[in-house]
Amino acid sequence: MLKTFEDMRTTRFPSLLEQLRSSFDSRRILDSAWLAALGVSRDEHETILKDLHRYLYETLETLLHAMGQD
Repeated sequence: MLKTFEDMRTTRFPSLLEQLRSSFDSRRILDSAWLAALGVSRDEHETILKDLHRYLYETLETLLHAMGQD
């Protein structure tokens, strides 16, 4: 986990919404490291992240729209 954070410490990340919308590569790497730390099989990472990122993006978009911040 620490190596992953160290490798990415200079990476410039777009907004969280954009990271989730585009499945930003560095976002996937970080989230995959968390899944590995939680003991999730590597075979499941991509499927989980695809669904998770889509769900989080849609939820944030809905919240922003409800708050009038399109």
